[in-house]
Amino acid sequence: MPQHEIIIESFSGHVRLIPPDPALDEMVALYRSHPETLKYLRVLPGKITTEEVRARRERRAEDSTNVDFYAFTVRPDGSLDEFIGITGILKIDRDQNSCEVGILVAPEKHEAGNGTEILYCVMKWLFEEQKIHRATYETAADNIPMQKWLEKTGIRLEAERKEAWRGFTSGEYEDVKGYAVLEWEWRERVKANLEARIRARWGL
Repeated sequence: MPQHEIIIESFSGHVRLIPPDPALDEMVALYRSHPETLKYLRVLPGKITTEEVRARRERRAEDSTNVDFYAFTVRPDGSLDEFIGITGILKIDRDQNSCEVGILVAPEKHEAGNGTEILYCVMKWLFEEQKIHRATYETAADNIPMQKWLEKTGIRLEAERKEAWRGFTSGEYEDVKGYAVLEWEWRERVKANLEARIRARWGL
């Protein structure tokens, strides 16, 4: 059974988030094991099987502190087209109205602007529907592309944690940078920044 039945659509109409689909476990395994993914997510195992993805999906579906979505592009007729990535909300704390957000865009879709629309969808849902006050993001200290992408939207660098992640294969510890956005920051600047980038992409 899916964890939820929530569907979120970008205002451009070109990207949609849906509940995790068991039929895509094999594709998720390929995305998570791809060298481009592992380049900056060295905390992940070098290889994950379809069975391990299934077990992880089912385990997370039972945990109320997690909400996962699969992202698709959308055809002009409104039907789903390509599976382009995953976004996961974790460490949901309803007492503090806070959470952490992770995003994994399909390696071949990094330059297409899909990540911006995925990020827009999930943050709009968090801040405007779920009334979350604070969302955080973490990335490896050497993941400069991710850092620049977050900073362009107005998401703040908030912390630099020394040796916070341990490489799954190497066993070596690495530094992590933590970013954060508050509800009022979303409302006052981040939302508009993302919408402007999406409009520019599609000529809206």
